[in-house]
Amino acid sequence: MNPERSPENSGTGDPPIQPSGEEVPMTTLSLKDRRIDTLELELSKTQTELARADQEAAELKSRLLSLGRTYGRMTVGVAEDGPRRNIVSHKLGDLNNKLSIAVLDVPGPGGANHRYAILEEEGEILAVINFQKGAVKDVGEINGVSDECLIAVGIDRLTAFQKGPFYCTENAEALAALEKAMYWLKKRTQDRFNRNVEGKSER
Repeated sequence: MNPERSPENSGTGDPPIQPSGEEVPMTTLSLKDRRIDTLELELSKTQTELARADQEAAELKSRLLSLGRTYGRMTVGVAEDGPRRNIVSHKLGDLNNKLSIAVLDVPGPGGANHRYAILEEEGEILAVINFQKGAVKDVGEINGVSDECLIAVGIDRLTAFQKGPFYCTENAEALAALEKAMYWLKKRTQDRFNRNVEGKSER
């Protein structure tokens, strides 16, 4: 007697009996399903990475905004109020050739700019310098530094170099030039004090 047609399992409505201990062969459809699952997992990972990149970009944009300008303006070379101007007079040597100086605003009432950024070659901001915009007595506040402040920093550094192992004639000449520049700027300030126009937008 055929065991599959035994009285216990005979009848037209009974399902066929599968041999025990044997797996059902994987069909082409199940292979496609697994491939789709794999692609969906890879897509999910990619979307996660893109979301993380968007978050990092947003954090960078926020950082740049806190420095007074937007990432987009910096990318297309536009300053706050007009085309960004780059300064290249410092270019020479391994360090300075990789540093860029960008002017970030348009000239103010006195004809000079007030905001500058120093960037390394990959575009990372190393420093932002804000100069006083408007005479202190006119605007009622101190909102930036003076030319004399930056010259004083240069004098301090060159003076220290001249006391160390790298003293040289060139440093001595540069130091003398900065000290001369400081002398004339302070003489101008003293003259303005004497004429009672210091801190005012008067000549």
